[in-house]
Formats: sequence, C-alpha cells, structure tokens
Amino acid sequence: MYRLALFLCLIFSNSFAQTTLVGEVQETGSSELIPYVSIGIIGERIGTVSNGMGKFSLQIPKGMTKGKVRFSVYGYEPLEIEISSLINQLKKNGNIIRLNHIVFDQEEVKVVAPKKVKIKVLGKVSKSGTMSIGFPSNELGTELGLFLNIKKRTFLDEFNFYLLNNNYDSLKFRLNFYACDKRKNPTDSLLAEGVVFTVHNSYSGSMTIDLREYDLIVNEDVVLALEVIDGFGKVEEGKENHLAFAAVFGGNSFMRFTSQAEWEDMPVAAPALNVTVRQEFP
Repeated sequence: MYRLALFLCLIFSNSFAQTTLVGEVQETGSSELIPYVSIGIIGERIGTVSNGMGKFSLQIPKGMTKGKVRFSVYGYEPLEIEISSLINQLKKNGNIIRLNHIVFDQEEVKVVAPKKVKIKVLGKVSKSGTMSIGFPSNELGTELGLFLNIKKRTFLDEFNFYLLNNNYDSLKFRLNFYACDKRKNPTDSLLAEGVVFTVHNSYSGSMTIDLREYDLIVNEDVVLALEVIDGFGKVEEGKENHLAFAAVFGGNSFMRFTSQAEWEDMPVAAPALNVTVRQEFP
C-alpha cells in the first residue's frame, strides 16, 4: 500500500512538473521593448502575453522539446522557433527575443466616407443576466470570438459589450479582427495596429469603445474577438476570480484558451459582442 501511494504521488508530481522560460521581447536594431506580444506553443493550450514592458514568463511541461513557440504582435514579423532552440537562444542572448519591425508603405491613403450609409449593429446584443459566458481559461491570451456576416463595404465605428460581473481591479483587453475560412473559422489577423483598452475599478455594465480613430473598413466576413492581455489573476486576497459577459443562445462563436492555441467552436452560447457600423448602400 505504501509503494502504491508513493507511486501515485510521483505520477501526480511529475504531471505538474514545469519549466519556466523567462525573457524580454525587443525590437531588432533599436532594442525598444515590445509590449503585449502573444506567445505560445502553436496549437497547444500553453501560452501567455508579454507585459507592458515586454517581459514574459512561459511555463511548459518539463522535458517538452517538440513543438514551435510563436511570438506575434501587430506591427512586427511573427517569429516561430522550436522549443529547444528557444531555450538555447534565451541562454545565449541574455533572455532577449528580438522581432523585426514591419515597415508599411508610407504612401498616403485617403479614406473616403460613402455618401449613402445605413447605421447598423452587427453581432449579438444582450444586457440580460439570464445567460452569461466567461473566458475559457484564466491564462493571458485567452479569447472569445464571434462571426460577423459582412457583404458590403463596412466602416467599423464602435465596439460594444455588456459585463455582468467583474471583480478585477483592472483588466486590459485587445480587440482583434480576423479573416475567416469557408467554415467561418478565424484565420489571419486583419489589423495593422492593436486596439487596446482597460476596464478599471471592477466595472460592470455597458461598455463602448470608439473605433473611428483606427479607420477600420472591412468588405467581407470577419471574426470579432476579445482577448485578455493583462490583469488576470490579480485580485484581492480572499476573493474569487470572476468575469462574465452577457450572452445569447446561438452558434458562430469561438474560443481559445491562450495565445497561439487552436480555436474551438462554442455551439450553444455566444458572447454578446457587437459593433456599430456604417454600411454603404446604392
């Protein structure tokens, strides 16, 4: 019996053995710190986001060497590197990872507003507490996504959602827009810069984020997604973590557990995320 108990204890301990990779993300050439970089093992539920100073801590199962870690953020070329190579690179470069800045075409692009538009709300709308939904994990980089059917030139003006419960003092979010495949699954990011905002003082209720300064225009179906990039796990002692959004019945919604993880379907419930838009009409 003693041997069996010891054997089970060893299995339990080994199953939670982890290696922590600590580093800092900088821009190649300038050494400028890069905040809020999505970092994770591609296709796995293992990931994180660098903080506002570019520092990160990524925990991977001890002995795991297969798989690629991906570093990605708006404005920089993504970096994909084998786990074993990443460990060696961190040791060699003083725990520094460098990303190459993307130089965009400097030619001026004029955004001409259409003469005739209809103002619409696309997505799911609810302020009811009858149904709620939260993020699938407490890991940084976790996301909730919603498919938006768009067939006309559409100007994105406002992002709206409703927080039913929130006991976090401060949470930082990133709003993402993804292209989607024929099955409506999210694929590549469509934005050139991040839309980042913070919810303070355990606020709950209606939230509206003005998107007009970003000049966001889409012409086809997209997936709207909300990502947590800072603040998870930071609650007062004795409190339970709790964050819940208003939700509705329906499909065409997605989730992922952390940065670079696979997207997964949510067939029953959908978060009440929506955008106020202007759409062209003849």
